[in-house]
Amino acid sequence: MKTLLGERVKDVRLTHRLTDTPAVVSTDNDQMTTQMAKLFAAAGQPVPEVKYTFELNLEHHLVKKVADLADEAEFANWVELLLEQAMLAERGSLENPTAFIKRINSLLA
Repeated sequence: MKTLLGERVKDVRLTHRLTDTPAVVSTDNDQMTTQMAKLFAAAGQPVPEVKYTFELNLEHHLVKKVADLADEAEFANWVELLLEQAMLAERGSLENPTAFIKRINSLLA
């Protein structure tokens, strides 16, 4: 997954701290948090790029489904969807909400 996501994430990790959520994004202790970045932006200050760690819940049924996929294009779509979902939950918005909706619709069809 790290290869697929490239520089868009700092790292991909498996986590056991999630229960109902398939994935989250987090920052390291020495990085600026999303809330701090929002405060900087609201104050008109330059905001450094925040690199998130993408954490996956191996016990979640969606993550299990994605892990079993043989089709590389479908696998990539699901990984992107899980990342976008985690980013939406963390930041409250997405860079490209139209692509997110299109991806959801294609996977549901």
